[in-house]
Formats: sequence, structure tokens, C-alpha cells
Amino acid sequence: MTTLIPRLYAVDKTTGALSPIDGWSKIELSPVRNEAGAITVEMAAGAPGYSTLAAGIDAALNKDVEVEIHVSGSATGRFRGFLQQKAGDDLGRGKKWTFSGSFLEQLLSEALVYPGTGAGYNDKKELTFSAVSPGTVLITAAQQAQTRGALSGVTWDFTTSVDSAGVAWATSLTNLSFTPGTSIQAIASKLEDLQVAEFELSAGRVLRAWNYGTRGTDRTTGGTPLRFAQAANLGTASHRESARTPDSGTAVLVKGAEGYYGQASDATALANRGRRVEVASDAGNIATQSGVDAAAQATMAIKKIGVAAYEYAVALGGSNPAPRLDFEVGDWAFCVVGQQFVRRRISQYVITFEQGKAPTAVVALNDLVTDPLVALYQKLAALADGGAVVGTSTATPGGDADTLAPAAPTGLTASSIAYQDDAAGETYASVTFGWSAVTTNTDGSAIGDLAGYKVQYAYLGLGQVGPPLTGSPAPTLYYYEPTPSNGITATSFTFGGVGAGSDVGLRVAAFDSNGNQGPWSSRLDFTTAIDNTPPPVPATPTLNIWFRTVDITSNGRGSAGEVMPLDIDGFEVWVSRSATITVPSTLTNPVAFDPAATGAQHVANLGIAGGTWNVSDLPVGIGYYAALRSYDRAGNPSALSAVAGPVQAETLVQIDIGPNAIGRSQIIDLEVIRAKIDNLAVNSAKVEEIQAGLVTTGTLVATVTLSGIIRTASSGLRWEGDPAGIRFYNSAGTKTIDLQGASGSALITGQLQSALSGKRWVMTVAGDLLLYPTAGSAYSRLWNLGTGIAMRGPLDSSGYSGRVNVDSSGVGINFSAETDLGNLLAEVLVQDRKVQISATNHYTYLDGRYTPVDSSGERFYDLMETNSSGTPIASTRLRYSNYSGQPTWMSPGSSCGFRFDPGAGGVVQVVNNASTTYTQLKGILTNTSSQESKTDIEEVRTLFDPIAMIQSAPSKAWRYITDVNVYGEAAPIRFGPMAEALPAVLVRETPNVDSTALEKSVDVGSMIGVLWAVVNQLLTRRITSTTATCVVPSGTTIGPGATIEVPCTWESSPLAPPEDALVFLNAGLLGAGRVTAWLKPGSVTDTGATVVFRNISNSPVRSAAAGALAGLTNVTATVIGQALYSPPLAA
Repeated sequence: MTTLIPRLYAVDKTTGALSPIDGWSKIELSPVRNEAGAITVEMAAGAPGYSTLAAGIDAALNKDVEVEIHVSGSATGRFRGFLQQKAGDDLGRGKKWTFSGSFLEQLLSEALVYPGTGAGYNDKKELTFSAVSPGTVLITAAQQAQTRGALSGVTWDFTTSVDSAGVAWATSLTNLSFTPGTSIQAIASKLEDLQVAEFELSAGRVLRAWNYGTRGTDRTTGGTPLRFAQAANLGTASHRESARTPDSGTAVLVKGAEGYYGQASDATALANRGRRVEVASDAGNIATQSGVDAAAQATMAIKKIGVAAYEYAVALGGSNPAPRLDFEVGDWAFCVVGQQFVRRRISQYVITFEQGKAPTAVVALNDLVTDPLVALYQKLAALADGGAVVGTSTATPGGDADTLAPAAPTGLTASSIAYQDDAAGETYASVTFGWSAVTTNTDGSAIGDLAGYKVQYAYLGLGQVGPPLTGSPAPTLYYYEPTPSNGITATSFTFGGVGAGSDVGLRVAAFDSNGNQGPWSSRLDFTTAIDNTPPPVPATPTLNIWFRTVDITSNGRGSAGEVMPLDIDGFEVWVSRSATITVPSTLTNPVAFDPAATGAQHVANLGIAGGTWNVSDLPVGIGYYAALRSYDRAGNPSALSAVAGPVQAETLVQIDIGPNAIGRSQIIDLEVIRAKIDNLAVNSAKVEEIQAGLVTTGTLVATVTLSGIIRTASSGLRWEGDPAGIRFYNSAGTKTIDLQGASGSALITGQLQSALSGKRWVMTVAGDLLLYPTAGSAYSRLWNLGTGIAMRGPLDSSGYSGRVNVDSSGVGINFSAETDLGNLLAEVLVQDRKVQISATNHYTYLDGRYTPVDSSGERFYDLMETNSSGTPIASTRLRYSNYSGQPTWMSPGSSCGFRFDPGAGGVVQVVNNASTTYTQLKGILTNTSSQESKTDIEEVRTLFDPIAMIQSAPSKAWRYITDVNVYGEAAPIRFGPMAEALPAVLVRETPNVDSTALEKSVDVGSMIGVLWAVVNQLLTRRITSTTATCVVPSGTTIGPGATIEVPCTWESSPLAPPEDALVFLNAGLLGAGRVTAWLKPGSVTDTGATVVFRNISNSPVRSAAAGALAGLTNVTATVIGQALYSPPLAA
């Protein structure tokens, strides 16, 4: 890793020349992702370069200083920015002064949107955009600013169609406006708030912009991932979390404008908290129900997880990574959270340089919590203040219920990384699936109520078998849904637990705040990553010789001193007499050390922490070398380490025999009594006769015990034998055959065959088994595919034969060409309780699992036709299934079928594709069957009032969502009441569209019975009435145009409470034509009513008083109350 070496320069405004500022005492650099960050310089007054900075910042002259900071001793990784503030003590030389500012993003704050007219502006002179990319917004604003002289020297490396990485812009902004005075920094920040773009202004004044979430480098992958860990590069770790109210909750109530309210809750948050915690929020000027609902859902996404942040003090120097040089803001890294490593994104770091001290760094990381929280808060703020909404048009007022679904997402992308699951002992893949934001409904209109997305993935089966697995429609694919039940709001989703190296199909669908889910996107077929990244090269081993034993030690680290990756599995120990050690490309098993071998030997494996292995019985006088090779759990070997050595065995006793101590002599009769070797004559180094039992003319007839090695040569092409076994070597000294006596194991690296011709088997070097017939060369083949095995019979003249594939997911049997596996003529696929059979123009599928992956709760059997390529035709599918004990034949392509319900008295149901809408044939055809076939018979009116029920549940016009998804605007309009408005006794629970829950439904036969009861009730009703007299109190004067209300009481108890009444006015002679009366609305009760009297003349009217005029001025009214009376049911 690179050492940090700071240099500070002032930049000449005219020439761009750099002037060193060497007198600084402290420099602090703090870049922040998508912001201008901060620069701070401290120095003593009068220090070298002080006058340049002090004179360069002048408030009266409106001056600042552009500076350049090097952190590597050169321009590599340089920073550029402006120092614009200074503070210090003027009283003496040597007093500390502080100069502060920010990086070049400051330039974006110095360019504004100006008012305009015509194209691109609205009537408020605001700069507006519609259906454009984030690149178009930034380039338009920057170009306008440059025409006025702002943003001098700034260029950009993105376009209106692609970002700075050359990737097409994923999002279109359909409604965006900026008021005059808005800075380009604010525009760029708005694009980040809306999660459509990220940006920076480089030290070379190049404005860069990326699709949101793609700035930076993923440093968690590769051989040496970036990790902030204790004992590696981590000094301190600060971790802050908050779950207090109102930081978090389990339910939210959001208030909008004009009386709109939205609410949302989260079941997971409720289960975690153990109690309902309600939090209020304000959605500002959002004035539509869909907008407030969207704000509620977004707020719930914030409140359900609280707030968290992570800060790490990073040790610098040595092999530790350095900020700016080895990682940057926006990069991804591993960091410690609790006792485990988690993947986080670098949002900010602070580098501090002080004279006489080592540099320090603090890194702030966040991802899973903080980044989404900030983005959602900013997005809600944009909604609340009337700002732009991504993917929507201008808000429209609320109206009838929304049944229009969002369009299918497009722009699908996928990536993955492999990881090791220690608990399962398996290698899995983490998949990141992305798509472009949905901005329209299915009819092409702009969407204003997008709520989120749901993601599904399916395994495509045995990848080596080919179609129909990869080319089949829905019947052969079972989709998992890794997203939460309430979906997600982002345009990408990462999930794990997918088999490494698996072929999967990915798809996504959008849904709106009214619950309308749009069609699924096209399927993106994708092969997940496998772990093929080797671990780092190990550090050079250390060798320690003692007597005839050498200790070979590994420190468990990489060649640069780095900590090994999390999936390291051990180290191979290799020894050789040569300094050049050549090892196989794949892992091998260790063997016992052979002192006579001259080539490389793999003698041991060390654990994940390294350690020591000793090799004994080294021959005296021969030098030995050693090296290490690391390997991970996926079996990936590293390159060989540097070679250590040579070392030689130590000699305990040195025997000195002087020159010419033994000359040319004859040993005639040497008798070794205990060995009983008689008559051994050695003449001129010739053995003339040996008698040991009987040895004559090269023939040995005896029992001979050998304790050494017999070999045909000491090196090169040879064979050799010893008590351990027999070994054969090629001319390069590489072992080709090894027969082990103790274990009985045999190693043969070449081709092995049972005969040279005729019926035979051949085991190839690649490990394939070829079975030859008695005559000819049309062999059958058995071979290892890596993820399974395959077996094929002899190919016919067209290159076809039968083939069997077996792996962990099942068995596939097909008739195909070896060179064109996708063109299958027939196939049988057997998986976990599933069977699939396909042939020309035929396709059969059986699923015997009680809870298959599609969560339908069905066991089913499919029959389909196929086209000439063997691909099933979805419209011809006929499915038999057992739905909760109810046999069903369904034609999904026609969205209809039959279901037999023995538990409901032999009812046959005509059902739709989702099994949510059906008609009971028996309920229609035999509804008037005799009493003998029925039980629990009673009058409908004992359960509810039929007329009152119909009054409270009016009939409405509507379309089924499933019909709209199939037929669009041509879906038929249907009529009837809503199940939620009916009494519970009329409502049935049936599966919803997704078959994931039950929903309320209405039995048509029961509704006909209710109408029958209504007619019967109407025919038996009669009118009943009662009366009351209403008298204006004596002495009351009613002025011209004035009114008076007078209550009255019924004179008799009616059979039914009056529902309305008639009023007959009785005025005295002097009041005739001057007073009118009517019934006060809503005043009729079961005890009386209220009459309103009004003087319609120009003079006062006085009611009766005592005396002769009483009969002439009485003001009264007769009230007749009326009601419809239904006689009680007969006993």
C-alpha cells in the first residue's frame, strides 16, 4: 500500500503554477460523497507560505485562494479546492492561524439558474424538464451557466444518454422544475435526493455523474477485499444506533393538505418491538390520496428500522490501505459490526496531517440503514415542498378507485458475487438485480402513485440439459420472492442464498399505492458467480534446520503481510532439491517425504493460521528448498510463494580418512562370524561367487529382505521400489504412477485401459470413462461435469443419442445431439417430487410436492402441446391439481376450468385462472331442491333485514383485476355489491389472485335468495299511520318572514316507527293566507315530529289569546306520520 506524504501548494489564478506552502502545522481533508467536503489548514503567522494564504483571502477585495494538496508526494491522488476563510490572532508573530474552505464542488454553488422564457421555461420563468435523463438536466444547467462566464474551465465526461461509466441513464425525470436562484450544486443534490444520480467535480475540473448507487468501486470482491478489522487496520470503532420515538415506530399516520391522510404499518417492526408504536408525520402540500399514501409507505420504510451510523479510526502505514490512494468515498468495503464482517459503503473520510506526527484517518461507512434513510427523508422533503417526483407527471385530483396498474419494468441488469456459508459448508451467491424506474401505467399514461416493486427468481434447472427447462413458460419455473411482503421502493435489490454457478431467471413487477400490481417484466436469465478467485500468495516460509530435520513455518499471512481472506482453508507445503519448484495447477494430496526424490514434493497441509511442519531424514550433504501455496474453501490455489533455502542436514561426527589410506588391495578370506559370510572373495572389485542359499548365473532363488530403494536410475525416466511401494517417473522426473503398499492406493496420471482393442474400457487423462463395443469405435461415455455427471450412449449417424444428466437438483434423460443440447427431441426430467416429460408436440409436467415453490399449496399435473422446437405452447396448457382436497382441471391460457368440491354437497365450480372468481353449478341448477337435502332452515329476516341490507349495500360497476391484466381495456364491466358491505353470513372466504391469502367473495345463489326475500318482504308490507296536533303557543307573535319551530307528540303508538309525515295547516280567520307550515327535515321520530311555521305576510301574526278573537287567530297544524309495516314472521 502507498505511504501518505502531504504537500500543500497555492495555485496561481493566471498561470496555474503551483507555489509550495511549506510552513503548515496541520492539514485536515474531509471529502464527502456528493458534497463539497471541507479543507482546513493551520499554520503559524510568518511561517513559510503564510503570507500567500493570508494575502490571498481578503474579504474587502473579495479574494480566495485555490490550493492543491498532494497526499502521495506526487500529483497522484491530488485534491483541489478553495480556501475562503481565515481566523487567527493579529497581535504577534507565531500565533496560530486557521484557513478553511472546500473542494472544487464549491464551483457548483457559484453557478445559478437564471429566469427565462420560451422553450424550457414555464410561466413562472422556472427552468423545466420533462422526460429527460439526469445527464440532460446537469448539462443544460451547466451550459447556460458557462454562457454567462460561470464554471470556468469545467468540462464533463457524461452525456445526455450515458453516465461517466458509459452506462445508459436508468431513470427518466418526467416532471422537474427549478426556480431562478437555484445553484447547480442544489440541482445535483436534488438528483441525488431523488435517487437518480451521484456526482463529483474532480481535481482536473471534470464534472462526473453516475447512475445512483454506482459511484465508486466494490472493494469487497477479488483476492484481497478491503476490510476494516481489529488487529489489521482498525484503531477504534464508533457505532451509534437509536430506536427511540419518533426515530422509529411500527405504524405511521401522515397528514397531507386539504384533509388527506395516509397510514401504514409494518408487521415485522411490530413483532420486533412487541407493542404498537404510532408515529405522526407531515407530508406538507401533498393534496392527493395516492400521494399521501405513498408518503406514508415511504415514512414507514424509514421508521421501521431506526437510525444507525458507523465510524472507524483507521491505522495507516505499512501494508494498510490509505484513503484517496487505495479507496475513495463511494467505494464498498467490509467492516466490523459486532462479531462479524458486514458490507458497507464509504460515505466520508477525514485525513489529518500534523508536523512531527504520523498521519491519521477516520472513515465513516453506512449502507443498510443510513443511506436509505437519508435518501428517503430527502425524497419525502421533495414531496412535501412541492419539488419534483421521479417518474411521475403533475399531480391529478383524486377520483374514482384506481384500477390502472403500472407498466412492466425494463432495463434489467444483474450481477453477483460468490460467498462461503460456514454453517452450511456451501458456496452461495449474492445477487444484485436492478431495473429502470417505472414511469408509466399499462396504458402509457404517466404514473402518479407508484408504491414499489416485487422481485422473483427461479432456478432454470439442469443447465446442461437445455430446453425445455430454459425455454419453457411458467409451468416449469417456480419463483421465489425474496423481497418483503410489502415490496421495496428502490430500483435494485440484493439477496443471497442462491446456489453459486446456478442458472436463474429474474423478473420484477411494479405496484401502486392502490394495490394494483402490473405485469411481470421479461425474464432476465443469469448465471450466478462461482468462487474462482484464488487467495493471496503466501508469505515466504521460514526454515530452521536441526540435525537431519527441517522445520518449515508459515505465518498465515500473504506475501505483503496482509490478513488472508475469510474463506482461506489452508497452506500446502512443498519441498524440493531444486530452487525452481513447479507445482500442478490444481490441488493435490500430500505424500510422505521421499529422501531420494529429486523433484518437487507436496509433503503436508497447514491450517488456516499457518503453523510449522517438520521434514525428517534429510540426506546428508544435499540442499533442500521449500515453498508454500494457499488455497480457499472453493479449492482455488494461489500462486507459489517465494522459495526459501537451501538448507542441509547437520553432521554430528566427521570421519576423516586421509588420502591413500586404502590402496589397491585384495581381501581374500574375510570371515564375519555373526553374519556367517564365508568365502567372500573380492578381487579387483569383481565378485566371482556368492553363495546365499543358491545364486547362480543371475538367478536368485532365495528369500531376500531389502531395507533400501531399488531403482533403475537416480533421476529422469525410471522406476523405483522400496517398502512404501513402487513408483514410476517420466523423463522430467515427474511421478506418473504411484502404487502404495500400506494403503493399497494407486495413482496413474496417464490413460488407463483394459485392453488395446475389442470390448474394453478406457479411463482418459481428463477422467472420462469410455466404453467401447466389441467392434468399432462408437463408444459410450461417462464424465464429470463439475456440478454433476453425465452419461451418453453411442452417437448415431446424425450425431444424436440418449443422454443422462445427474446433479443435486435431479436427473435429466433426453435424446439430443452432443453439439446442440438445446435441440432436444425428447426428454424426461425428474427432480424433487417433480417429473417433466417433453417430446415433439407434447409436454407433460407433474409436481407431487404439497408446498411447491410457487406457494400455491397444490400438487399439479400439466399437459401441453409444443412447437416444432419442443418449446411448450402456454395457451394449450391443461392442468390437473388437487387444491385443498378439491380436484381441479384448469386451462390457464383461457383463464377458466372446473373444480369439484365434494365437501360442499357435490358442487362443481367454474373457476378462473387465479381460482378467485367462480360459479357453483349446483348452486345455480339445484337451488330449489327439497327440504330433505337441507338443514338449519330459517327465515332470512331472522338473520338480517333484506331491504335494509340492499339499502346499505348499493350495486356498483367494476372490472376484475385479473380480467384487466388479461384483456386490458376490453375487460368486461360487471355489476353488483361489494362483499365488504354485506352481512358476514353472506360472505365467503376464497383464495386471492396470488393464492397467498383469502379474500371476501359472494355466492351468486345466495344473492338470488336474498332478492327473493326482499320481494316477499315488499309484498307483505302495508302502510301504517298516526297523527299529532301542533299548536303555536298562545300569545306568540310571528314577525313578517319569521319562522317558529313547534314540536308535537304522536297521539297513538304506531305499528312501525314513522319514516315521514304530512302537515296540514289550520289557521284562524285572521291568519289565513298569512302563515304557511312544513315538516322540519329529519325531525320525525318514533315519538313525534317538529313543524316549522312561517309568516309570509308583511305584518305580524299573533296566535290565539283569551277573548273573543281566540278563534280567529289560532295557528295550528295536523301532522300525519306514515310508515311501511312488515308483519312479524309466523311462529
